[in-house]
Amino acid sequence: RSSDLLVYLVIIALTSATLGYAIYRLSSAKVLENTTLTLIHNNETVVLHFDAYLQDVRKDAIYLSKNPFLGDYLQGSGGTALRDKIALEFLALLAAKNHYAQIRVIGLENKGKEQIRVDQLDDRLFVVPDSMLQVKGDRDYFRETIRLPQDSIYFSAINLNQEYGKIFVPHTPTLRVGTP
Repeated sequence: RSSDLLVYLVIIALTSATLGYAIYRLSSAKVLENTTLTLIHNNETVVLHFDAYLQDVRKDAIYLSKNPFLGDYLQGSGGTALRDKIALEFLALLAAKNHYAQIRVIGLENKGKEQIRVDQLDDRLFVVPDSMLQVKGDRDYFRETIRLPQDSIYFSAINLNQEYGKIFVPHTPTLRVGTP
């Protein structure tokens, strides 16, 4: 009888192990399938959000480029008073769009020197003084933007921001958008 009991225990153990293994294989395949579907869905969602973000950025660039006061300023009328008003408008846009770090106008003259720049740094908005404006004419994004037809929008590759030839710390992935 104890040999019969041992045979039954072995049969039960083997049956349990076989069923357990089969259930494990089916479950892991289903978990893997569900995880793959979730990743695909999440990826599609991220792509949709990023595309919507880029469209929003495109609209902002068009809005800024069509600003009649900026057009007047670039034509040489209005002087510093108009430049100051444009800078205030740029500050208002930065306040509304906290994911933007800077808005600037870079002129063709003076080797591509900034004419107006407003910055957002550590939740602080400010107009950059004239003495701190930089020359950007040698930058790829500037050279590529000015070669575009009027009303075009330039999007750079996303890279780390550099200031004065050094990578800015903390590392900040940066997308530059421009219009000629």
